[in-house]
Amino acid sequence: MGWMPGNTKQGTFTIVIFILLLVCIQVGFYINIPFDYFSGNLLPELTGMLIELCIILFIVDRWQEQNRIQLLIVKEKRLREYLIFFLRHGFKNLPRKYRVGNFYGEEHHDNIEYLDNLFDFIKENGLATQEIDAIRSQCDIDLNTFGNLLPVASELTDGHFKAWSRIVYFMVRISKGLGDDEESIKYIITNIKRYECASHASGIYVGSKNV
Repeated sequence: MGWMPGNTKQGTFTIVIFILLLVCIQVGFYINIPFDYFSGNLLPELTGMLIELCIILFIVDRWQEQNRIQLLIVKEKRLREYLIFFLRHGFKNLPRKYRVGNFYGEEHHDNIEYLDNLFDFIKENGLATQEIDAIRSQCDIDLNTFGNLLPVASELTDGHFKAWSRIVYFMVRISKGLGDDEESIKYIITNIKRYECASHASGIYVGSKNV
């Protein structure tokens, strides 16, 4: 996974409690015969309380982590919906077989196959003026929204953020007529593929088996 547990203070407190538990056990064995330690000493009660506290903290920490992952999945889904919208409307003039389908996160292999086929089609056949104009028009429409969503992408993984920032960069190039539009379009497809791979590798997508 590309992310760490979100609650650092909670984790630190759990470690402290666990260390105290080990100290209590060590002290209990040191000053008592083991049988006496487990049969009639105050330290075992304290040890039991610390064990229960560790279990509670572990359960709470897991619950918080699951909630955090679910929140990331919701954010990934929102970003993915904008990618689908861009692919669906920007490439609407291409032959039907090169138009996007569902593009759900759990259909990773189909998504990669679609993006590879789209990239290869453009590389081998190029794009007509009408097709480039449709993509440029969609970049003009989506550019501000994609730019505003950069902070959302940064909350997922480093891979998501890098892919999203490069998508925005090449949208700017197309929108402002900077450089080769066809090359910029291929770079956008490449980085949508990187986004898809980042979601699959981290398990942050609707239907992930890691949740």
